[in-house]
Amino acid sequence: GAFGTVVKLQSLNKRFKIAAKVMSPQTKDEAIITEIFQNNYIQNKYCGILRGKVIWTPTPAVPYYIILLEDMDGDLRKLKGSLSVDQAIEVVREIQRQLLCVYRYNKDFINLDLKLGNVMYKKRPNGKVDILVGDLGSFDNKTHTWECLNPQNTSKCMSFLFGILFAQLMNIDVSRFSWSVVRKERRKPYFVQNYNHELRDMKARVAAYSPIAAEWFNPEQTRPPGDLVFADDDLWDADL
Repeated sequence: GAFGTVVKLQSLNKRFKIAAKVMSPQTKDEAIITEIFQNNYIQNKYCGILRGKVIWTPTPAVPYYIILLEDMDGDLRKLKGSLSVDQAIEVVREIQRQLLCVYRYNKDFINLDLKLGNVMYKKRPNGKVDILVGDLGSFDNKTHTWECLNPQNTSKCMSFLFGILFAQLMNIDVSRFSWSVVRKERRKPYFVQNYNHELRDMKARVAAYSPIAAEWFNPEQTRPPGDLVFADDDLWDADL
């Protein structure tokens, strides 16, 4: 991962596999959030997100956090372009369900860093594929890859992020909405008008695949957010 090293471990008979994430003390937020989820059974037993367990906190001799994670087959980047439209919608719906479950448990835990690399999948022996939101440190309500007009102050941003995930699964280029690009564009005249134009174009491209998925690009979220706060479930729990 970007803020840690993940190693995979297995028993000698290869029947049992697990992953371990080794992180520096500067990434303590992920360890703290993992422990909160772990202690309150908010992980796989409840909301379906990736299970983690902190087994080591930094000491002078070993100055790292170590978190054990369920072994997965990979992240959604491996499935990019290989899913049908219906399958991609179901994947995003499952992510939506998991995040809403966490949010209803504790409204401080909002994951604004939705991207294919942060969502894991696991193929089970019965043929079922589990989708699990990973990178628990991203539930800090501040880390983000994609930029709404004001991602921390408007709940409409969540629908936008679900739409971005679907677009990526369909191999649609979404780089225009990366935070690095948008923050540079903010300095230019007519930024809001240009952003809204890009968003309408993205919605049209997604609608060519699925009018249902295009509804994630709610035009209201492009308005200046003012004092909007992440308060009501129905603002991002779209009935699709």
